Amino acid sequence: MSILNTRPHRHRGWALMEMGVALLILLSAAIWGTSLYQNYTQELQYQVMAQQGTRFKSALKGYVGRYYETLLGQAGTNTPVIVTATMLKNTGFLPSGFSDMNSAGQRWQGAVVKNAQNTSQLQALTYTQSGTSLPFKALRFISMNMNGGGYVWETGKVTGAMGAWTEPLTTFGVTTTQGQIAAVLTTDELNDAKEESDRLYRFAVTGKPDLNRMHTAIDMGGNNVDNADQINAENDITTNNGWLVTKNNKGWINETHGGGFYMDDSDWVKAINDKGVQAGKVSATGRISTGEYLELQKVEIAGTTCLTDGTVSRDASGSILSCQSGVWENAFERDKDYFTVTGSGGQIASFEDYFCTINGWNKWGNTRTGSFNLYVEDGYWKYWNNGNWLKIDCFKW
Repeated sequence: MSILNTRPHRHRGWALMEMGVALLILLSAAIWGTSLYQNYTQELQYQVMAQQGTRFKSALKGYVGRYYETLLGQAGTNTPVIVTATMLKNTGFLPSGFSDMNSAGQRWQGAVVKNAQNTSQLQALTYTQSGTSLPFKALRFISMNMNGGGYVWETGKVTGAMGAWTEPLTTFGVTTTQGQIAAVLTTDELNDAKEESDRLYRFAVTGKPDLNRMHTAIDMGGNNVDNADQINAENDITTNNGWLVTKNNKGWINETHGGGFYMDDSDWVKAINDKGVQAGKVSATGRISTGEYLELQKVEIAGTTCLTDGTVSRDASGSILSCQSGVWENAFERDKDYFTVTGSGGQIASFEDYFCTINGWNKWGNTRTGSFNLYVEDGYWKYWNNGNWLKIDCFKW
């Protein structure tokens, strides 16, 4: 009698092989996925470089457009005007936070030269310098994603994306190393920028406030500026033959000090906020009135010469004086039949109107000693003494 062995045969070798193959596939997939991710992140970095280059090129184009004539006078056919990111920031073509270097440490700048075939036109190159040299793969990707992009791979030559064009660096009078980014601004592009810069736009353009800004005087040719809301100026507003015309109850006001003039009826020009008016002379064909006082600052001496009859002043004590027949007279004594003058000397009154005589020394009668004299000169009573004050009585003829 025989007994059959029914236990299954073991295949341990095949199981281990299958497991090894599976692990190998997983490892390969992981390596492949990691490589894809690295390529993806690297391309994102290159994309940022391309966007940065496009932005710098656009800013350089705007800068050349605005300062075209100035740059034309400064640049040569192979002697460039170098434009840096700082210059573009200072003129408003780049924001202050724009980095002048890309993530490879390459610094952006521009070179502007005259076109050798037409020296009345400009052309320019945007390019990078220094930093880490980029591999060809990066240069190809960046140039394809940058507006008008190119790169420097062969010594002394700029090559466009996909080899679409080439240009010697000597055309722009600059040098840079292999692995740098570049882009050419053609004469046509810069002419368009010049025309765009010269054109004043009627409507706001997002991101381009310069298109609504004048950079020189505007000559209206004798025509009006109508329907303006507010007109703000830094300096004078001048008119040759016209007026400053306001309507309704308005006029002119100084914003800093709150003063000015206006009219709210047909009779009076009024000071805003009851401000005072200071002038060299004030002349009126009608009355001059005040709701308070007339304050006379100038002091004159009665009996002295004045220039214009009818002029009013005051003496040191505040008495009103008026100019009569060329002499300052006390306004309240001039028409009296009798008045007394006390003093140490001077002109008293008109000889034609008055007779004057010496009364004596002031206060103490004739107890004082000294010499004195009362006389007529140039039609006026005059006197002097070398003692104390003298009293003189004058009577109307």
